[in-house]
This record gives sequence, structure tokens and C-alpha cells, in this order.
Amino acid sequence: MRELVRYPEPQLAARLGDVLLAEGIDTTINSARDGQTVVWVRDELHLARARTVLQEFQSQPDAPRFIEASRVARERRSQQRKAEASRPPLIRARDHFLRPGGTSGLSPLAAALILMSLVVAVITQLGEREDMVRLFSYASCRSEGQYLICDSTAAFLAGQFYRVLTPIFIHYGAAHLLFNMWWLKDLGTMIERRQSAWFLALLVAVIAAGSNTAQYWVSGPSFGGMSGVVYGLFGYIWMRGRFDPASGYALSQRDIIWMMLWLLACYTGMVGPVANTAHTVGLAVGALWGFLASGYLSRRLRRS
Repeated sequence: MRELVRYPEPQLAARLGDVLLAEGIDTTINSARDGQTVVWVRDELHLARARTVLQEFQSQPDAPRFIEASRVARERRSQQRKAEASRPPLIRARDHFLRPGGTSGLSPLAAALILMSLVVAVITQLGEREDMVRLFSYASCRSEGQYLICDSTAAFLAGQFYRVLTPIFIHYGAAHLLFNMWWLKDLGTMIERRQSAWFLALLVAVIAAGSNTAQYWVSGPSFGGMSGVVYGLFGYIWMRGRFDPASGYALSQRDIIWMMLWLLACYTGMVGPVANTAHTVGLAVGALWGFLASGYLSRRLRRS
């Protein structure tokens, strides 16, 4: 979802929303803190077309074609409401819960990641069954007498490349699982809605591979959790919103302070053994990605 334009008059923003809907472009319209009304384009693939329509609209907002567009938009909304009402209640509830756009619900890929984490939590009994935990660990391990021999190189040579990613699904305790799933729901859904499921998948994979590998080299294979990914998604949204406000990404000051204080608290050891390296590397990877994606550097270079 991308910001298209801001208007001090809500009526003008609403009319533009009608014009865009008549053109087959879905929008979201809401109020900003400065009192202006913001028109957002939900699908970035429609952004270029929306900007073209916007230029035409701004040059002559009272043109007959734009007045007619309001009637067309009303008819389309009426048809959408009728189609929605005719669908079975369970289907409507499912789509509301999993829809990729809008202001509520859970996006599909974020839901899939949460479901996978819950399944692994059951299989591993929240980290209590070591034999099952080994299936998802970064390295393949085997018992030799009273010793546990772990080797990531042998696992990768055997084609078990999935182990770079699968530690994110291991959770040790209900609180660990709940904390990570709560943030994954909010942060993952925000990214998937504004960009795409494919982008979120790529972002999660890169952050997971980087944070898991770093944690393995620091502490060995006895770690797990979605926290490194969560901090990476947090860093991406934070930097993207900070340096590209029009992207639609935003975090409250409270959330930023909370996440950073928790990161520091984990380093003190007060909350028990924590994969601090995964947290830090995940945050760094996500923040760097968000900063580069914001286009801030290219804008500065063009100005200089």
C-alpha cells in the first residue's frame, strides 16, 4: 500500500477514491495526524496508473467524467456488498481473517508461518523433546555415548539446506511462542499487505538465514525461535517508515522503545538464555534492507 496524495478537504479525497475505483483501482482513505485526508493505493502494481489518473483529476476535478465516476463507484460498491452478502458465513469469516488487504485480519503468509510454528511447538513439545528438536536444528546431531555430536557441514553436504531456516520454528516455552507469534502477526501482516507475500517470504528467508547462521557460529546449534525474524521485520518497518513516510509503514514510539528495551534486557541475562546474536543480526539485516529500500540514499545523491 502506497500513499498517493493528501487533501485538506475530505470530500475531494472521497471523490478521487470514487474515480480510482471506477478505474478498477482499490484505495484506502483515512485521516493523518496533520488533519489532512490521505488516499492510499492498496496494490503497488496500480500506483503508476493511479498517478496518471491523479494528474488528470487535479487539473479538472469537476470534469463530467469524474462526476460520472462517482455514480459508477456507488454501483460497484453496491455490487460488492451484494456479492459479499451472498457468500456463506464461514467463507466470509475465513476471508476476513486471511485477507491480504484492509485494516484487520491476518495475511496468508503470516498465518502460514504462525501455523507452522504451532505445529512444530506441538511436535517438539515446546522444546522438551530433544529428538524432535534435532529435526529442525541448524546442524544435524547424533548421540555417541554421553556426547552429542553436531555438524552443520555434513547436513548441508547431505542436501539439508532447509536447516538454515527451520530453527525459526522451534520455541522453548509458551511465553516464547506467544511473544514471537504476536509480533509476527502484526509485523508480517503489515509487510505482506503493503508489498506482497513473495516479498515477505524473501525477507523472512534472508533474515532467518543470516540470524540463524550468526547464532550458530557464536553458540552452536542449541537455539531456536522466530525472534531474529521478528526483530528483522521490526527493523525493516522502522527504517522504511523513518526514511520513506509515503511507503505507509509506521510504528508507534511505544513499540520502538519496547522492542529496543527488550533487546537490551535480553543481553543482561535477566530473562534467561536468549539467542541475542540472532536478535541483533536479524535487526541489523532488516534495518539495512528497510533503509536501502526507502530510496533515501538515491534521493540524497540526486540532490547533491
